[in-house]
Amino acid sequence: MRTIEFEATVTNGVIEFPPEYREQIANSVHVKLSMNDFVGQPQMTILDQWLASPIRLTDFQPLSREGVHER
Repeated sequence: MRTIEFEATVTNGVIEFPPEYREQIANSVHVKLSMNDFVGQPQMTILDQWLASPIRLTDFQPLSREGVHER
């Protein structure tokens, strides 16, 4: 495997290869992306949303250790 390193600007999700490398690129490439900056917020998962706004119950009592293992 050969490694080529270059700087590029992403336009509409597309990275354009420099002209000097275009003839050398075959059907498949392995991509390792390093970003100088991050745009936007990372996407919250459903678990992140639940942890951010838990449901509060007034009469909630967590199970005891014995209660967890009872059947």
